[in-house]
Parts: sequence; C-alpha cells; structure tokens
Amino acid sequence: MSVNSNNWPVHDHKEPTIHEIDETRLHGLLKGFNSAHRLSFARAKLINLEVAFVTDGVVGVERDLSDGRQVICALFHTGDLIDIRRDDHAHLGLVKALSEVRLLALDATEFDTMVLTSPEFAALVIKQIRGHFVRLRDHSTNLACKTPIERLAAMLIEFSSWSELRINGPKSGWFRIPVRFTDLAQYLGVKAETLSRCAKRMATEQLAEFQRSAMVRIIDQPRLMGIANGGRPRGTLAVRSNGCLTAGEAMRS
Repeated sequence: MSVNSNNWPVHDHKEPTIHEIDETRLHGLLKGFNSAHRLSFARAKLINLEVAFVTDGVVGVERDLSDGRQVICALFHTGDLIDIRRDDHAHLGLVKALSEVRLLALDATEFDTMVLTSPEFAALVIKQIRGHFVRLRDHSTNLACKTPIERLAAMLIEFSSWSELRINGPKSGWFRIPVRFTDLAQYLGVKAETLSRCAKRMATEQLAEFQRSAMVRIIDQPRLMGIANGGRPRGTLAVRSNGCLTAGEAMRS
C-alpha cells in the first residue's frame, strides 16, 4: 500500500504528529493494516465508518437532537484520526463530509491490535487524542462563554493555522474557509445570518478581509486574537481602526 506524503502537510512545531509523517514512515506504521483502503466522498455525503485517517478535506460529526435540530459537534481535517466507535451507552453521531473528502479507512480490530503492539503507533494515537481534547475543550469554551463574533474570530484563527487551507503559501496571508458558512454556523451554534453579520463587522473594523465568503485574510492579528479570547462581550464598545461603534451595534455582533 503506497501513501502520498503530499496529503500530510507540515506544521511549524517541533513535536511530530501524523501531519509530519513522511511516506516511508507512514507506510511502515500502517503496514499491519491489511484491510486499509482509500475512500472518496462528495460534500454532504454521510460516511459509514468507525476508524479512518482524513487524507484530504473536512468531515464533521453530526447529531440529531430530539426536537429535530441537527448539530455538528466535531470537525476533523487533513491528517486527523477519526474513531467514533459506538457502545451500548452512547450514540456519537454520524460522520458527514463537509467538503470533498478522501479518507484512509482502517479495520477497527486491526487498529486496536496496532495500538497494543506498536509503541510508535500508540504514541501517534495518543498525540492525536490529546490534540482532539484540546480542540474540543476550546470548542466547548466557545459555545458556553463567547459571543458570536468571538466564536467566529476563534475559528478564523484556527483555520489560519491549518496549512492545507493556505493560498499561495503562508506569506500571502490568505486561507480558505473549508466548509460552507451554514455548516460553520451550525458548528459554532449560531444562525448563518448572525455569522454573516459578524464577518461583515470584521471587514468594517478592518480585522479581516473576505472574498467570495470562502477566502479570508486576517488584517489585524492581535486585535482579532483579543476578540477570539473573549474581548468582545455583549454590550461593550467595538472599536474600529478609525473610531468606535455604538454599544447597540456591538450587541448585534
């Protein structure tokens, strides 16, 4: 089984993750997976699997609430390990393609065997789990404590760090929003209209530039990070680069 190393982008940190594994090492780690196979899915397709690596694109875990609402409760992108095996006590949702997606599907039994028998693979899985916990912790903070514009700011900061989303390299400053605005709004727990107003507010305040809604360039990183960290609570003044908004305008953010 050959694996294209171009699917695993390199990030600027010292600790190796699945993103940094070259083709030879990845092939070596996955050689025990006799049933590993590649799958491709169009956007919005539901994916019936339990364990896989995302080799390209973004998938979400979608759950149905008792009142009929659907929520996206987790995101996985290029290089992430997906493991949503169910037990008798939990329904963890369905995996849904939020863009065009390519996956490397793994047999769950073989996966568990590799974790038990390969220290290197087990260490890789532990790092993946640790990264997922950090992302879920931040996401729960966003949903529980932050205003819509703070949630969007935090998400833009995160997207800007996903190297596969960068357009013309890191120096250009441009990156893609990899999912539809409606899906992003669902993930952030707000209406799409609210999210659109937040994006327009960011553009007005010269925090970020948006093109065709799917391309973004952060203009003022320190101010945007301040908002992402809770710097725009309801009822406070939103400061433009050349003045202030009214408190009422800030509350609508």
